[in-house]
Amino acid sequence: MNILITTTFIDRQEPDPERAEIKAGTPITRDDDRALELIGLGLAECVDVVVANTPSAPDVAGK
Repeated sequence: MNILITTTFIDRQEPDPERAEIKAGTPITRDDDRALELIGLGLAECVDVVVANTPSAPDVAGK
């Protein structure tokens, strides 16, 4: 499920400590059970977008 994090929090279920802090405004994808748990805790809301795993490259002007 695609969700948008609405409150910055530390995800104790994240195995990588460097990625455990999830900032407010971050769109993420989680399995339905975990997503519903985060929504129920008031940390996220459901969104109708596909969340990419990698950032997009900036547009580069052609020569």
